[in-house]
Order: sequence, then C-alpha cells, then structure tokens
Amino acid sequence: GLTKSYGLLPLFQGLSLGFNTNEKVGLIGPNGSGKSTLLKILAGMEEPDDGVLSRNRQCEITYLAQTESFSDSATVQECLEEKIPQHVSASERPFRVQETLRTLGIIDSQILVGELSGGWRKRVALGQVLIQQPDMLLLDEPTNHLDLESNTAFNNSLNKFKGTVLFSTHDHQFAQTIANRIVELTPNGVIDRYMKFDEYMNDDKIKELRASMY
Repeated sequence: GLTKSYGLLPLFQGLSLGFNTNEKVGLIGPNGSGKSTLLKILAGMEEPDDGVLSRNRQCEITYLAQTESFSDSATVQECLEEKIPQHVSASERPFRVQETLRTLGIIDSQILVGELSGGWRKRVALGQVLIQQPDMLLLDEPTNHLDLESNTAFNNSLNKFKGTVLFSTHDHQFAQTIANRIVELTPNGVIDRYMKFDEYMNDDKIKELRASMY
C-alpha cells in the first residue's frame, strides 16, 4: 500500500509489491514515474507518505545511486576497502578486494579516482556495492556511462550474484539479459509479471493494458 507524492504530483498510490530471494527484477517506466524514489524508499533513504514497508531484519540491502561520489584523491583500492562491512575479518578483506577488482576488470588498484573516466568511475561505484555482498542490491540505472567491456563485466557479476537484485533501467538489452521478472510503474498503478523482458514487452494482453494506462 505504498503511496508517495511530491507536492501535488502523485508518483504512486497503493503500491504493493514483494521480492523473493534470488530474484532479478527489472523496474521500468517513464521518467517521473517514481522508479528512483521507490528504490530510495526500499533502501531506507526516504519515507513513504502512506503504507507499510516490511522486510526480514537480517536482510542486508545496498543501494547504488545514478551518480557516484568519490574523493578524487582516493585510490580505487581505498574506495573499495571503505565499503567492506565491519564484520568481515581482516584476513578476508584482501580477498574481497581482489575478487571485486578481477570481476570488474580493474587492473591498477592504486590509481586515483580523480584520474578515471566516467565509465571507470562507474565500475568503481559498482565495485563498492558488490564488495559488500548484501542480500539485496538496489541499482538505479546501473549501466549509465558503461562501455561495452564494462557492461559485460557487470552483467557477469550480476549473473553470479546469489542475492536479490532490483534495478531501474531504460537499457532494454540489460533488462533482457538480467531480469527474470518485470515490474512496470504506470500512471494508474503497477504491472507486475514473472517473465523475461522481451516476453513482457511483446505480450498482447500487456500491450492492451499499457495502452489503457498511458
């Protein structure tokens, strides 16, 4: 029953959704439909105007915003190390860093973030969420600024990720590759289906439903 508005503009009303372990859910919808806001609410960064948000207390959730914020004077390794949870042992920490660097194809861990291009900065941001090994990843437009090589590395890491992933995206190829369930935020509510992205977009019944909502 989540409801959220900005001023007189309702983003979503009476929204009810649930997410299960190991799901990879693509969140789609037009600009202004509330995708980023919903992710922030699920991450605990914003409060809904109404409704109830419930989750397993032991569920660790990590959120990736559209824009990253780094200290330009920090090294890639330092950016990764600062995000490792405190409960991780000192002996395991170097292995997590090396695994994350290898997954994202980052060779020089000592390069300063300020010297990186937009695509490489995005890789570091992705590494910061992956290194935490949470139960659920919330990703807001995660493929923005990624080149083909970075995108491939990220897709591989998500396919190996054993937790739940919820991501907003306008990247149809990414949604088709990763998502096994599609949620679409619409002006009149939500369309929620357990199917691949291409099946969802080409389903005749859903086309009729979408046409009636927009």
